[in-house]
This record gives sequence, C-alpha cells and structure tokens, in this order.
Amino acid sequence: TAGNGQAEVSFTAPSNDGGSTITSYTVTSSPGGLTGTGSGSPITISGLTNGTAYTFTVTATNAAGTSTASSASNSVTPKAVPGAPTGVSAAAGNGQAEVSFTAPSNDGGSTITSYTVTSSPGGLTGTGSGSPITVSGLTNGTAYTFTVTATNAEGTSIASSASNEVTPRTVPDAPTGVTATAGNGQAE
Repeated sequence: TAGNGQAEVSFTAPSNDGGSTITSYTVTSSPGGLTGTGSGSPITISGLTNGTAYTFTVTATNAAGTSTASSASNSVTPKAVPGAPTGVSAAAGNGQAEVSFTAPSNDGGSTITSYTVTSSPGGLTGTGSGSPITVSGLTNGTAYTFTVTATNAEGTSIASSASNEVTPRTVPDAPTGVTATAGNGQAE
C-alpha cells in the first residue's frame, strides 16, 4: 500500500520455516533496491520517490540463512500533496485582484488539478487551473493580501507565503446636483 514517500508491504509467513524459527523478514523495492526489515508483516519501506511505481519482494531469514525472494507484489506509486506555490503577487482592480504565482516544483507525484487563491481579510476565494487567478467581490478601499494552495488527487498543499498588499479601487461616482449661473462670458 503506497504512502507519502513510503509503502507498507504485507505478506504471509512461509508454511515451512526450514526447521528453525524465522528471525526476520526483509522487503526489497524495485527499482532502487531500498530495504526494510522486521520480525513480521507488515513492513514499511521509506525513502521512496513520490510518482515512481514500485514492486516489492520479501525474503525470510532463520539461523540457517535467507530464503529466495518471494514473487513480486502489486505495483504501487507513492504520492503526497503538492508543495506550496511560490512567488505570489497581486494586482488590484475594481472590486477584485488578479493574483499571479509560480507552480510548486514538487507536485507530490500526482498532477496538480487546481489552485485556490484566498484573500485576507474576508476569506474570499478564486480557483483555477493555473496562474493568474482573479478574486472578485473585494471591497474597494480595503487593503488585501492573498495566499495560494495547490491541489492534486492526494489533497491540498499548505498555503503559500502571502502576496504583496493591494487595495482595490475605482474612479469616483459622478457629481450630482449640478447647477450653473450665467455671468459675463462665464458661468459659475
């Protein structure tokens, strides 16, 4: 069973212990030849590369020596949530902000399916498949920062560092109640 950079390998003890108690079992990964040892099932192998498919074999050891390797296990691919996006920057608009970012270098061994931008204050969000993402519904005149998370099949990353602070704004409304008084070549 795959985990984050590891796999838990379960097996059944051999029916024939060779006339001597089995003292340990060793699980070996393919590729890589990484090993884990234990006194019984299951045994966890760590140090695996997320996104790489592995199979495993098991040997049993007693006082007389070590058995031949078992048949290979099913193939599993360790995965994890992605790393956090980086380089988050925001540009203000009218009641909104456009947030740009760099995808994380580590996708956890599983393709990133979406990104979510969250405002502070307010917790308003915008989602998309890549940079930039627009967050709407912001209040003009309020200063905001933004963080970004990345999501893959395994889950959602921690939040990025906060963006620069931006304040959405727009032009003022038109003046009202306009009246004019005529004068000599001018109006007041």
